[in-house]
Amino acid sequence: MKKSLSFKLSAIFSGIVLVTCLILVGTCGWIFTTTEKTIKDIRYDDILDGYKTEVKSQVQSGLTIVQYYYDQYQNGQMDEDTAKTEALETLRNFRYGDEGDGYIWVDSTDYTLVMHPILPEQEGTNRRELQDNNGVMIIQEIMKVAQQGGGFNEFIFTKSDGKTEAPKIAYSQEFEPWNWVLTTGCYTDDINANIDSSDNTKQISKTFRTNIYELTAESVVLIIVMIVITFLIIKRVIKVLDVVKGKLESISSGDLTGAIDSKYAKRTDELGSMVQNANKSMENFSGIIKDSVLISKKVTDAGDNVKNMTETALEATGQIEKAIEGVATEATRQVQAIDNMHKTVLKIQDGANDITSATETINKCTEELSLNSGNMKKHIEAMSKGSGEMTENVSTIASQIAETNQTIEKMSEILSSIEEIASETNLLALNASIEAARAGEAGKGFAVVADSIKGLSENTSKELERIKTIITSLVTGFDECARCIDLVVNSNETNINDTKEVITAFSLIEAGISETNDKIEKISSVISDTMDEINSVSTQVEEVEGSAESTAAASQQVTASTEELTSLMNSVEGDISELASSSHELEKKMNRFTV
Repeated sequence: MKKSLSFKLSAIFSGIVLVTCLILVGTCGWIFTTTEKTIKDIRYDDILDGYKTEVKSQVQSGLTIVQYYYDQYQNGQMDEDTAKTEALETLRNFRYGDEGDGYIWVDSTDYTLVMHPILPEQEGTNRRELQDNNGVMIIQEIMKVAQQGGGFNEFIFTKSDGKTEAPKIAYSQEFEPWNWVLTTGCYTDDINANIDSSDNTKQISKTFRTNIYELTAESVVLIIVMIVITFLIIKRVIKVLDVVKGKLESISSGDLTGAIDSKYAKRTDELGSMVQNANKSMENFSGIIKDSVLISKKVTDAGDNVKNMTETALEATGQIEKAIEGVATEATRQVQAIDNMHKTVLKIQDGANDITSATETINKCTEELSLNSGNMKKHIEAMSKGSGEMTENVSTIASQIAETNQTIEKMSEILSSIEEIASETNLLALNASIEAARAGEAGKGFAVVADSIKGLSENTSKELERIKTIITSLVTGFDECARCIDLVVNSNETNINDTKEVITAFSLIEAGISETNDKIEKISSVISDTMDEINSVSTQVEEVEGSAESTAAASQQVTASTEELTSLMNSVEGDISELASSSHELEKKMNRFTV
């Protein structure tokens, strides 16, 4: 089912109001929840500070107890073991808190549990590796803060029932004379439970919930009011649109009489402007329709008159066209005969011109070919000369490389001599070291010199090995150069022989080109004589053709003008017929409107 514009607009605006209210309620709810949580966190921090103060004071009370028994031991009233036992038992029975669930336990600085009120079975065990569920090394962290003068730690620990584990904040401090560390703490879940169960917290939560309920109720009322107001406003707008819609339907059926009620046109908003513009459009359109009806009647009458005159002109033109056709036919036949003869002469003339042009082109090509072959011959002779010179230079380089190889071989002999000297020097240095060792203290200086000579000899041997490697690379490289030079010399000699053959071939080409030029000159002379005769015949044909064309042209011009006039009259007749038909059709359409 098709839904009305009123329903759609109402649904859209109602949806906007609903979403806005939901966002507002959700935002306020989030703000209230966040505020409530913030208040709880503030109270938690305040209470936690109080707990920290309390547990610190309880540890200091425990230290006072231990100090008392330590003083008894120092005064000689009891021995040390008895004093320790009494102190531990007093601490074991020590409790604090509203429910009496607070206690103190004692660890030794060597991580041994000395006393624990709720875990007596673990007393005497080393708890250095004790850790909670989060990986916190409980006893190690307690010892760190205790040895620094006391401090707090957070970890998960067993509650007073001996089974339940919960987050705990503990304070620890060391009693140095006996290497004891006293520790106590409070469980944070108890703090949260106290906060949640307090009257203030309950009152705050109740207030926030009440505010949320009131805000929700106000939002529901606001949504209903906004929907009603929106519906009434949209209904008034739709009423104006319905009036404009009805008028437009009348216009679509051809009724241009009347105007939209003036009470809607007096509105100062966009709807009033729309009504005013619609009334002006109908008024202007009505005037245009009236003028169009009058003009279409005048055009129809004029078209009928022009059509009659066009039919008379067409009959006269047809008679003139038949009279001219006879003259034009005979003149056309004469022109065609002369034209065929002229075309034949022109073909002969074009063929002679083509032959002359081809002969001139061949002559130019042979001249260029002769010039290029001469230049190419000179370049190849220069290349041949250069190849010979390059062969001589390469041979000189090969002889120099051979001499260099001989010099390198002599260097190899010298290096062998140096290597023998280095070997003997090394042997002498070894003998000197042996003799210096035999001489004892007197030969220490000589031993140092022998070691230096030995090092020098070894360095010399190493450098000689490097020089040998370099010389070997040089010899290999020179051998490769000699092989490449031989290849270049052989290739160059082959190129020299091929160049000589090419020079001989160019000499033969030059002789052939000279003979061809002579024959081309004879052909050009014969063609020139033939062209003179053809030009004489062509001139005579053109004179005859000129007179025939004048007659034919006059006839064709008259015929063409007559045909053009006939075509124009036919076109005018067609346009007039189409215009008359359109005028009648326009008149019928205009008569549909009531103005």
